[in-house]
Amino acid sequence: MKSLKKLVFVLVMTLLLLVVFGCDISFGGTNVKVGENGGNEPGENEPAQTIDLQTVFNAIVSELGDRTSVVSDLVLPAAKDGVSIVWTSDKPEVISNDGKVNRPLDDERVILSCILKYGDVTKQFNISVTVKGNRSELPDGYDKIGEVIAKEAGTSATVKGVVVGVTAQSFLVKDDSGYILVYQGKNFAGDLVAGDLVIVSGATAEYAGMKQFGTDATYEKQEEKGTDSGTFEELDAAKFDSLTTNVTVKLVKVIGKLIKSGNYWNLEVDGANTKGSVSYPSQNLDEFDGKYVELTGYFVGVTGSSTKYITFVLTAIKEAEGYVAPTPTPVEATEGTLAEIAALEVGKDYKATAVVVATAKQGLLLKDNSGLMYVYMGADLDASITVGSKVEVVGKTSLYGGFVQFDRPTLTVKGTEEVTQPEPTTLDKESYEALLNATSIAYYKLNAKLTISNNKYFNLTFEGSEVAGSLVAP
Repeated sequence: MKSLKKLVFVLVMTLLLLVVFGCDISFGGTNVKVGENGGNEPGENEPAQTIDLQTVFNAIVSELGDRTSVVSDLVLPAAKDGVSIVWTSDKPEVISNDGKVNRPLDDERVILSCILKYGDVTKQFNISVTVKGNRSELPDGYDKIGEVIAKEAGTSATVKGVVVGVTAQSFLVKDDSGYILVYQGKNFAGDLVAGDLVIVSGATAEYAGMKQFGTDATYEKQEEKGTDSGTFEELDAAKFDSLTTNVTVKLVKVIGKLIKSGNYWNLEVDGANTKGSVSYPSQNLDEFDGKYVELTGYFVGVTGSSTKYITFVLTAIKEAEGYVAPTPTPVEATEGTLAEIAALEVGKDYKATAVVVATAKQGLLLKDNSGLMYVYMGADLDASITVGSKVEVVGKTSLYGGFVQFDRPTLTVKGTEEVTQPEPTTLDKESYEALLNATSIAYYKLNAKLTISNNKYFNLTFEGSEVAGSLVAP
């Protein structure tokens, strides 16, 4: 009987222990029972302690300090007391997810969400933060452009100035201390013209050797103030080249040959070692392709590595009437097959003889016994050169779309040959997408949907594929 009583006593004590110690996490979702070693279970011979997520959150809020008038970056911890924390801002342009503050002109309320997680327990809390506007602290209410571009990239600033130039993706702003480009990319509304007074806020970045505002910058149009064209500096070849070492925004005028290369508009100045580039022109320049023009615009930077391109925001352009181009100095061209030329240094002068096997609106496809090569001619394409024309091609090569091509060479017809097109390779989805890694030109057949945009772009959609295709303008 005594043994039975003892057994009952042991069973009762065991049940009591299970009731007292058998639950780790409260059903409220904010209390977690952990050991001193940070695990979800107490270690051997160590007392248990409870993590209250609400208490952890309260401590985080306390450490943030005053949230009613924030003027500097916030320290947003990724963990506290063994609890992981993930932050999200509803206005990352004002307070980023890592706490970086970009002060707006006027006070701005931001909601920071922090997700606290320990083990399987997760709880979200929200914190309201007001970032103090900096309008009253700026000289005359705004930063001076000259001072902004003198600081390191990444500096947050608000400037006020007059628009002096506009492209399809950006605009140039001037105040009494300097100029700064505001790049908006393809999302630019195009709602500004030269003479508009604007306020621009954002962080600076460096591009083409100059500071500029990037796509995250915001702008507000104030009024139409009007602007004069300014005093331009006329550039000869030597002054044109010197811009690569004197990278400062200035209004210039220069004469050169305007050449369209793919989606780019380049300027070749006789006697210069560098090329010009018109930055995203907002007007159609097709009528000037291949012609000598008088270009007026703002020099805004230098791009390129092996070939330097002096970039301009165009303000005016017209044909260079009366300009006489100098007689070009004969250049010794290296002769070879198309395959040999494709393997040589790009940008040098080469010579080859081949047959035209296909034509486009602004170019030709040549073939010899070694392979195929595209010839870009732009508006200079002679319509009398057709499929079957045997031509001597002399000129420089360039790289476009990953392939070497002749870029506006001299073509001399040497006769004709009969052209028989090869049997095309039919493309399915896999082989179509594999063309992204193609290294040579070949003859293909495919079924795709053709979409013509602005009577200028000929796009292909292959069913089931996210890879877009494009036809060279026929």
